[in-house]
Amino acid sequence: MISPSPYLSGTPKRILDWALALVLFVPLHAILFIAMAWMWLRGDRLLFYTQQRIGLHGRPFVLYKLRTLRADFDDTMGAVHEYSDITVTGHLLRKWRIDELPQYWNILRGEMSWVGPRPEVPVVYHRCCTMNPDFAERQQALPGITGLSQWKNPDYTAEQSLLKLQDDLDYVRNAGLAMDLRILLQTLRALI
Repeated sequence: MISPSPYLSGTPKRILDWALALVLFVPLHAILFIAMAWMWLRGDRLLFYTQQRIGLHGRPFVLYKLRTLRADFDDTMGAVHEYSDITVTGHLLRKWRIDELPQYWNILRGEMSWVGPRPEVPVVYHRCCTMNPDFAERQQALPGITGLSQWKNPDYTAEQSLLKLQDDLDYVRNAGLAMDLRILLQTLRALI
């Protein structure tokens, strides 16, 4: 059992989440509105997508995203999809990570943070815990839109979750305001 950083359950982490949420409220909603209008005009009538994920202390929650996969694609198993499974608008939304913006609502609800381990679908989470019991230790932090493992290994898939585990555990042990700010700046730099 690892000892999590006190920062993860402290006030400074929550203040950072809320401060960023307030600062980004107008730009995020403007980008979301433009993306949804474009999706609608391109014929994508199902704009949002929800999926159960595993959050803090292993509790499930509903994650929100813009839909980038065909409506008939079943990704509840954390399956790898083909290029053709992604909608026309989905390719651009994923390139700029715009599909992740509705997770803003998960942050406001206290289910996620801007920075933390990536939330996994239940089947992937349970499979990884079976393969390596330390995988459950990463759930001592709120899941994040971005995180140490996503920043260091941006192309890893759900199937490679165990490869990201050490970075997630390093984050849980050593999280702090400076680390969160560094990860956020690196993520912004990567998007630009």
